[in-house]
Amino acid sequence: MAVHARGAAARTPRGAAALVLTLALPVASSHLHGPLFVWLLLQWSGSMLGLCSAVPAMDWMLVFFGWTCVAIAGAQAQRRAGHRQRPLPLLGAIFYWPLQSLAAAKALRQFVVAPFHWDKTPHTPRAANPLLPRLLARTGRALP
Repeated sequence: MAVHARGAAARTPRGAAALVLTLALPVASSHLHGPLFVWLLLQWSGSMLGLCSAVPAMDWMLVFFGWTCVAIAGAQAQRRAGHRQRPLPLLGAIFYWPLQSLAAAKALRQFVVAPFHWDKTPHTPRAANPLLPRLLARTGRALP
């Protein structure tokens, strides 16, 4: 974000607001989803066991309203991309989002401890066409 803040666009109020809305808020939300989700579940389970007061209805409404807005945006994105609309990704997102907090915490730790290290997903090499050497020898062309 500091790289983008050096530009001329970030020096205007409109540009700074756009920078915060597109970069800072998603980073903050990725760090806060997990703790807030755990707190909400602990508060709810504690109220069911009689250990603490019930979660206020406005908190549940805020969670439901936020999820509904994201579900509508996700359904619209699926439609625009030409995919058929499937409910599982939309319903599963509310349980998937807290995992972002674990990834964000790992990334933040790694940024401090090993800033030039990059975790990559291991992939196996794709199997090449066994006829490829003969095809290349016949055509005389290099690999694309």
